[in-house]
Amino acid sequence: MPEEEIAHRLAEIRDQLYDALGVKTTADRSLVEHKLEISQMSCLFHVGLSLADWGAPQVGLLAAWLRWLNALNLSRVRNPIVVLVGVVYPSGYFYRARSLSKLAVLRRDISLLANDPEFGATVHMLPELCGVRFSDVEQWIREYVEDVDHEVLRRLIRAHFSRMLGFGERTLSMYQAAQVVKAALNDPSVRMSAS
Repeated sequence: MPEEEIAHRLAEIRDQLYDALGVKTTADRSLVEHKLEISQMSCLFHVGLSLADWGAPQVGLLAAWLRWLNALNLSRVRNPIVVLVGVVYPSGYFYRARSLSKLAVLRRDISLLANDPEFGATVHMLPELCGVRFSDVEQWIREYVEDVDHEVLRRLIRAHFSRMLGFGERTLSMYQAAQVVKAALNDPSVRMSAS
């Protein structure tokens, strides 16, 4: 990605931040710093990437974003500002085997950013998320889902975790599990009838 394209993409990301803070894109940097300073909440930016899209352009853009953030005077900001970059890669043994070299490049690039003195201790590698088991989803249902028939919801979701012929249980990727749960929650049969 040429320098000018990185600058253009960085401007788009910066504009989204300005918009989220409710300031004009032409506002002075000091106004952004002030908005972050008086914010009562943490600021979370989430970027989702596919492993297939990872490469030098994404590394360059991420480094440019970190430089821009580090140039802000955040000494009086009380709540954390977090940029979470999630990388999705295919589940399944064969797909993952084909992605191993790309995954190694991604790990190397993030490690280089994390150890770059320019960014100090601002970059951290989080543990990789493993496959989701039915028990993980079941616990989430118990703790966070209300106003639905839990048994019907469990039954709808469990079907996706069953192996062929019903022998054993399989795991799903985070993406697949989220799709399954979303579809199940939208199913009219899980709605509790008013009594």
